[in-house]
Amino acid sequence: MPGYMKQEPVIIGGKPMDAVYGDFQEELDMLNRAFAEVMLDGDAKGRVFTFPIPTYNITKDFDWGNKKYEPIWEMTAKYGVPYFANFINSDMKPDDVRSM
Repeated sequence: MPGYMKQEPVIIGGKPMDAVYGDFQEELDMLNRAFAEVMLDGDAKGRVFTFPIPTYNITKDFDWGNKKYEPIWEMTAKYGVPYFANFINSDMKPDDVRSM
């Protein structure tokens, strides 16, 4: 989750709620895992989905050993997807980038 979103109130039906987006990291992890699993399965014939092309931001604090990322590594090994944006040796910050 982008850092700038963690303290933003959740909007439901156009109205801000008491909860903030940062309260829902577990749900975000589930969504990311499901997305990676669908991408890993491929289309009806088992072929790679050519779109969308997900991009994961790699920063100095990226947790390489996190088991939650295993479906991403499997997808990368099988299809060469996704893209990885390297922010470790860059003057840019992940919050500066909205799309590639």
